[in-house]
Amino acid sequence: MTNLNKKITGIFKMKNLFTKNYWAMKGLAMLVLVVMGGSVRGQQQINDDFSSYSAGTLALQGNWARTGTGTDLIVTVPGNELIYSNYNSGGGNYVSTATASNIANQYNKLFTTGTLLGTKTFYYSYLLNVTSAPATGGYFFSIKDGAAGSNYIGRTWIKSSGIGYTLGVSTQATAVYGSSVLNFGTTYLIVVSYESVSGAANDLAKIWINPSLSTNLIGNVTPEATQTSTTDPTNATYSSFSQRNQTSNNAAYSFDGLKVAYGTNSSIAWSNLDAAIPTNNWTGASSTSWNNTGNWSLGTVPLSTDNITISSGSPILDVDYTLASGRTLTISVTGTLTINPTRTLTIAGTADFGGKAVTLKSDATGTAAIGQITGTLSNASNVTVERYIPDTRRAYRFLAAPVTTTGGVYASWQESGTNAAGLGIQVSGIAGAAPGGIDNDSGLDKTLTGNSSMFSYNGSGWAAVTNTKTTQLTPGAGFRVLVRGDRLTDLYASSTPNPTATTIKATGTVGQGTITLNGLLDGFNLIGNPYPSSIDWNATGWQTARTATNLNDAIYIYDPANAASTNMSYPAYVSGAGTLNCTNIIRSGQAFFVHAAAAGASISFSEAYKSTTVTGGFFRSATPEMMRVTYMQNNEHLDDIVIRYNDDVQADFDPRFDAISMGGDANGLASFKNADRLAIHTRPTAVGEDSVALSVRNTTTGNYQLKFSEMEGFAASTDITLLDKFLNVQYDVKQDSIVNFEITTDVNSKGDDRFWLFYNHKSTGINQQALAKNKINVYPNPASSVINMSLKLTVNQKSTYTYNIYNQLGAMVQAGEVDFADGKQAQVNIDAFSPGVYFITASNGKDLQTIKFVK
Repeated sequence: MTNLNKKITGIFKMKNLFTKNYWAMKGLAMLVLVVMGGSVRGQQQINDDFSSYSAGTLALQGNWARTGTGTDLIVTVPGNELIYSNYNSGGGNYVSTATASNIANQYNKLFTTGTLLGTKTFYYSYLLNVTSAPATGGYFFSIKDGAAGSNYIGRTWIKSSGIGYTLGVSTQATAVYGSSVLNFGTTYLIVVSYESVSGAANDLAKIWINPSLSTNLIGNVTPEATQTSTTDPTNATYSSFSQRNQTSNNAAYSFDGLKVAYGTNSSIAWSNLDAAIPTNNWTGASSTSWNNTGNWSLGTVPLSTDNITISSGSPILDVDYTLASGRTLTISVTGTLTINPTRTLTIAGTADFGGKAVTLKSDATGTAAIGQITGTLSNASNVTVERYIPDTRRAYRFLAAPVTTTGGVYASWQESGTNAAGLGIQVSGIAGAAPGGIDNDSGLDKTLTGNSSMFSYNGSGWAAVTNTKTTQLTPGAGFRVLVRGDRLTDLYASSTPNPTATTIKATGTVGQGTITLNGLLDGFNLIGNPYPSSIDWNATGWQTARTATNLNDAIYIYDPANAASTNMSYPAYVSGAGTLNCTNIIRSGQAFFVHAAAAGASISFSEAYKSTTVTGGFFRSATPEMMRVTYMQNNEHLDDIVIRYNDDVQADFDPRFDAISMGGDANGLASFKNADRLAIHTRPTAVGEDSVALSVRNTTTGNYQLKFSEMEGFAASTDITLLDKFLNVQYDVKQDSIVNFEITTDVNSKGDDRFWLFYNHKSTGINQQALAKNKINVYPNPASSVINMSLKLTVNQKSTYTYNIYNQLGAMVQAGEVDFADGKQAQVNIDAFSPGVYFITASNGKDLQTIKFVK
């Protein structure tokens, strides 16, 4: 058995490249490449030491994608990392298979496309430590034609020798194995090459084990095994490194320090296998566009393999860009960066803004974002985040800024008092005669009335901002601001000037990392999105973290487009359902309400909660049964609520699934769950009859409508009836989806007891156990002269119920009281009733149930 575990001295010393002689060395290297006919552009495609990855499956980390159902590749944290002398494996995490798998599996990592036309070469190298190998052999690494392709070249093969294992290589399908027997549990350096040679059936695949790295391998170091192709690949381009388990013949192993290189010939490919990470410098020679090759020193737009330096000029990022792990972005000297609307800079590597100006633009199409920061961002202290506000109406907006300012609201949203078209807003709160102007002490814009236009929320009401020079913007702080338009809007010409579109800006240190808001007040709290990015209220693990800190799981996002002048409109969202257009996505610059169940609650934001989604719209519930009820006047939206069913919800108010209504007496719609008025109302899944009382509030008489929609989740056999007790009329809302009604001077024409919804969930196989829980049973049904009612009480459940019986027209025909204590049953005489359908509503002051029966 050949012992190959020897110490090698070589040239893989990336960490030592950045010395005082680096630039001279790099210039010489570039000259050599030009003389050799190669490109000055580095062709190192992958350099992955897994050091920045999280423990767990490799999938979705570092742009690795997985297909198949076999054993996962696992990222293992430091402790037993693979180490080989003079080979840079990162000294950190590594990747392993837990056991050999007999199920096909594959991981792919894409890189810049390499072509095999003419004379071209691929190299890849890695550290390998094997614990078991198949007896019949199989391949597990190769170069591949993209993520979805099926053409593999330069494959590494492995098979057991009985006391160890051997490695082989192939151009494509069949391997040639070497003679060296390798030890299980020992780390080896493996290098594989694939040379495309002009002409047919003459390509070469080679493998080296523990080679000397002091010179180009090909032609100078004897390979462990070589194979010449019998048929050259028909696919022209390759752009993926592939780890693959076959259906059988799998090994169990660990690997680290993966490098992939490509070149026009073997010498260039080899020199780039561990070449210095190329630095692409912004020159701005052609334009300000990031995506213009003429603006970069390497002649291409930055690749994931590049370090980036902006030391002068003002590039505009007009594409989405991810700074890859292990790569750097440095802004220095006189350099700046602007990110265009809808574009996102994601940071997995190391970014240093150097305190230089970075601007996130916003317009009618959307807003720029800094996406998830899984790497590091430093010196981001001069970041300007814009928020475009359309001219749809003069209205309050709920605003936040994802930066910490030093000049206050005045220097940011008020443009330091400068008036220009399309920029800034006026913040009023002090009276003054025309032509107005700025109050020098407070920074407030003067108006005739002196009415305040900017407010914070103190837990019980609105508190006016009285000084915009001292009121700072900070990540997580939310405000209510009346936006009339830009700072050219004349507040003296009219008390309600025509709105204009405007863009507000805030400059300071950007919000990033974990941000926690402590000390929330009991009840409603107005907070802001702390990041220059949308966030996802449904992000994995966030709900559990929120409810653990006494925070109900609903959010309320004010909608200026649907707010009547007499009523604030607060669409709600919770656990998969939203009223109006409220969704799980909270945009950059958006403030919103949350409800704390107790004083001292807190909420923590994390980079993992960021979202790339920037548009709203209705969020369709994944709950099987739900409906939306919309309150309208002359087809104009006033308010809406959601009622739905779920197996896991509590019978009382459940902070995970229910949202308290913020609607008031003007244009307010809510539903009742016991004594709670809800905007989103989730009820335990039931079979049989169920009922929900609606609260319709309005201070103005007139004609109104209730619209019923999004009922597709209910079974066709489920009847849904609206009872109008004021008119003694009922409607099949599946057929009559819009119900017209009038609010008059009669107090009974509105309020909390006019409308009732009745649900008859006929037997459809839905959770029968839920039916029996706390359910009053009525029998016989149909009945002739008497009905019996029974109820199995739970612990501490009140036994005395009052009941009312209504006919189909909603008229009450009988009332009474029953007691279910000690297993008692109640009997009600219905002998005098006319034949027809009736409803019993029974309540003990906390639990309310409705049962339908037939006479």
